[in-house]
Amino acid sequence: MINFKANKQTGFTLLELIVVIGLLGLVTSLASDFMINESNQQRFDTSKNRLEQVRYAIIGDSSRSLNGQPTISGFIADTGRLPGSTANLLGNIDFCTKPEFTNKASCVLPAEWKAGVCSDVSYINKADCESNSATWSVADANWNGPYLRANNDNDFYDGWSNSITTTVASGGLLTITSLGLDRAVGESTSEYAQYEADQSVVIYKKDYSISGQSFEVIFNTIPSGCDKFEISPKPTSALDYAISASSGVSTIGPIVDIPYRKFTITTKGPSCTSTTNTIFIHPINKDPQQNVKFR
Repeated sequence: MINFKANKQTGFTLLELIVVIGLLGLVTSLASDFMINESNQQRFDTSKNRLEQVRYAIIGDSSRSLNGQPTISGFIADTGRLPGSTANLLGNIDFCTKPEFTNKASCVLPAEWKAGVCSDVSYINKADCESNSATWSVADANWNGPYLRANNDNDFYDGWSNSITTTVASGGLLTITSLGLDRAVGESTSEYAQYEADQSVVIYKKDYSISGQSFEVIFNTIPSGCDKFEISPKPTSALDYAISASSGVSTIGPIVDIPYRKFTITTKGPSCTSTTNTIFIHPINKDPQQNVKFR
């Protein structure tokens, strides 16, 4: 006689399956939240870094030094003006002499719109110029950019792929802004409020200009036959300045709202062999080779 013994099979009960599925869902949810927060934090940090890049592109960083002297660089140091947008940092394009006006229609009455020129003078507008393989540029010889590394479409983005904006208020206050995760202006009350809030970096007028100070231009050796010099662009209303025959020191100022920038000194005189030197007008400039001293 053959006896068959049934094998007892074991498995999960319905309750156990529900518990396991619940635990898997919880772990997945926690992992997903972690990944979302990690991604948002990286984008937040990227945006913060890029706002600082824009700030540096505009006013440089005077805390940096080369051979023991502060390095003075950036858009303002080259052009003597504020950018109307990041586009002015990326290309030598049309601009308004008052940067709070960012288009020609709003600029024309209170200021002056600096239009571009074509390398082929037979074309008088940008579209015709560029479509015929010529180069369109603004007659701003002091522009020495690009000051930022652009994206492929010639724009500069934050960590969430929003265009970083710059706005100039009356009084010369410049604000650089990232709109954040929600790509909308203003604060947020959602669970991601930290990432949806706008990020901004502010540049104050005192960060890029001098007012109320005087400075000395020092000629260690007075060029033969030279008794005057001019500074371009003009820091005051004077056309030129006398060179002191006894000390070689000339005091300029006090000056009002002069941006930190490069200036050119050209000597003059009845029998002067004219010489030209570039100087930086900046209160931290202590380089004796630049022959400028603030007081």
